[in-house]
Amino acid sequence: MRRSFLLSVVVPTCLHAQVITLQFNDGATINYLVPELRSTDMSADQLHAFLWDGTTYSWDLSTIKNMRFADTPTGDEATVVALEPLRAHPVPSNGVVQIGFNMRTAGPVTVDILDGIGGSVHTAQYAILGAGPHAVSWSGKDLSGNTVAAGVYLCRVRMGALQVSRKIVMEY
Repeated sequence: MRRSFLLSVVVPTCLHAQVITLQFNDGATINYLVPELRSTDMSADQLHAFLWDGTTYSWDLSTIKNMRFADTPTGDEATVVALEPLRAHPVPSNGVVQIGFNMRTAGPVTVDILDGIGGSVHTAQYAILGAGPHAVSWSGKDLSGNTVAAGVYLCRVRMGALQVSRKIVMEY
């Protein structure tokens, strides 16, 4: 059964909001600093924040109790998290792609590569990665070990209720 939540502030019509404050069902409140926010959107089950560089951050709405969009953080400064772009290079690529991301706290991570219709091309699960910057690589091969076709793929990094994604272009 899906829990409902109170949406305290409507998504801003002006796109200068630099902070998304989320209060989670477990009582935690986190201020996400988003310096390059282009737009936001809500689907049936997720909140999405789109950055100008093409990075998309998404949160599972079932874990969120309340949200706010503003220019400044709310509450304890220790709850401020800077959302950095997901780095994937080289783009376009004709082989190995380096995927860089930054974790606020240690925890399990899943890196998925999806094709243009959302099908799984490659998945890598990491039991526990420490807080800080990380880089993983994708060889450009599918689950069977075959080189993927030229085209656009989606790289998705999942860390708990937060996921970040970015397009990857493969050229040969």
